[in-house]
Amino acid sequence: MTTYLMPARHGVWDHEAALIPRDYLDVVVRAGGTPLLLPPLPEVDPDVLDVLDGLVLSGGGDVDPARYGAQPHPRTGGTSVVRDTAEETLLRAALAADVPVLGVCRGMQVLNVALGGTLVQHLPEVVGHEAHRPAPATFGRTRVRLDADSLLGGLLGDEVEVECYHHQAVGELAADLVPVGRAEDGTVEAVELRGPRFAVGVQWHPEQTAEDLRLFRSLVDAASADIRIEGTRDEHHPAGEPGRRAGPAGGGADVGGEADDAISRASAAHAAWRRVAPADRAWLLRRFAAAVDADVEHLASLEVRNSGHPIGAARWEAGHVRDVLEYYAAAPERLFGRQIPVAGGVDITFQEPLGVVGVIAPWNFPMPIAVWGFAPALAAGNCVLLKPAEVTPLTAIRLGELAREAGLPEDVFQVLPGKGSVVGQRFVDHPLVRKVTFTGSTAVGKQVMAGCAQQVKRVTLELGGKSANIVFADADLEKAAASAPGGVFDNAGQDCCARSRILVQRSVFDRFLELMEPAVTGLRVGDPADPATEMGPLISASHRDKVASFVPDDARVAYRGARRPARGSGSRRRC
Repeated sequence: MTTYLMPARHGVWDHEAALIPRDYLDVVVRAGGTPLLLPPLPEVDPDVLDVLDGLVLSGGGDVDPARYGAQPHPRTGGTSVVRDTAEETLLRAALAADVPVLGVCRGMQVLNVALGGTLVQHLPEVVGHEAHRPAPATFGRTRVRLDADSLLGGLLGDEVEVECYHHQAVGELAADLVPVGRAEDGTVEAVELRGPRFAVGVQWHPEQTAEDLRLFRSLVDAASADIRIEGTRDEHHPAGEPGRRAGPAGGGADVGGEADDAISRASAAHAAWRRVAPADRAWLLRRFAAAVDADVEHLASLEVRNSGHPIGAARWEAGHVRDVLEYYAAAPERLFGRQIPVAGGVDITFQEPLGVVGVIAPWNFPMPIAVWGFAPALAAGNCVLLKPAEVTPLTAIRLGELAREAGLPEDVFQVLPGKGSVVGQRFVDHPLVRKVTFTGSTAVGKQVMAGCAQQVKRVTLELGGKSANIVFADADLEKAAASAPGGVFDNAGQDCCARSRILVQRSVFDRFLELMEPAVTGLRVGDPADPATEMGPLISASHRDKVASFVPDDARVAYRGARRPARGSGSRRRC
């Protein structure tokens, strides 16, 4: 959270201090975040973004008109070249790193100016009134109309009454921004950055309405969805690229009440969805598949940032979602019952949807395993709630958007990012969820099964495995050695069917190791965005450390690799 320099008194001391109203701190804390104050320094190191998950550009004095090529108006005041420069540096670094940004009042103006826009220096001369700043230290109540299809519109509704205190406003809007909210006099009161990133500016002061935390919770949700698990750039992405973050389009259902609300909406939507004619349901699934097909490259690039999968594998996975949807698009018209001859007549059975199905997907293959759950459930006429893994929500959120764009009715397919202990547990416990499909660890799978058994709820589990390659002396050793690394290093070994053990007949053991070494060392490990990369990163720094702990320092190791340095780090670190 940016601050400003002001004269301040503390005890017997009078001095200049970096300040921000406490209201900002309180709402961020109540929204689930931790505020870190950034003073306006003459030189700001943009690498400070390495330890931040979100950025708030706070309110304050006017932006220096020289930054947008204008002479100062007589009413322009409180400018600070140092603060303007510091905040623009932070903003540009945040946008480059996909760090979520919220600009408040002046912060929205900084966002517009930094991206090439201009400001109206004294708004009353344009609109003919001073309702946006009615008197010194007095906020003006302003009614703002929001675009229904905007992020803010989806979050706050079509209209919101806000607390304003500004005499300047957006003049010429920067090309990369979209105006999504206007006051009744036409003043732009809210903007969003084009594209999927969370970069929002509001001309009002949301910290003044402490009872409404939706905007700040949305910011915290977007920051919490950061795939840089422990806050440094190289912990998730081997080349040190910043991770893309999930905005509130998919929400963050970390509160049980939010999950319950989604379940209730899905249950209500099911009454109409189950009555959709099979041919029409098939048509909607084909449209969904077509929407995915048109978005394959985008989904693949998201998956690179989401899970670190190499771009080639990510493209296949996105295409696989399309293929599975196309496959199950044929199912609605083939859900046949049975005619069973019995004494004195015929028994007839019908295939009927269950209702609401909860799909809990893992982080190792976010798209394929999710579609294996939701595609057949939708085809059968069920409403689906998809909970992606906490660290890999991005592609699931995008698939939810594509479903709506394809025409699936509202609440038929919802994506609920959040903690498994909250959202996933509500799938298990809530009586309106009639089936749960879970892919993950055996330990959690046992808990899911036990919970579902309490309600005799249907459950499908795909749990961990441990597979081995077996090489006998009469095998084609060259072929076996060449193919063995691919069996374990696909997806960096994060696969329940990875062949993580190789059992070799003793008489050919040494020869097999000799043949396998060039196959292992020749595997290309690198930036997952590079088409030539065959193996990307592990899912997180903590997981990397866990995997490294499996091999003690004094273990006998046939051959060993080295962890790639983060881009720009200038160092190599121990595997």
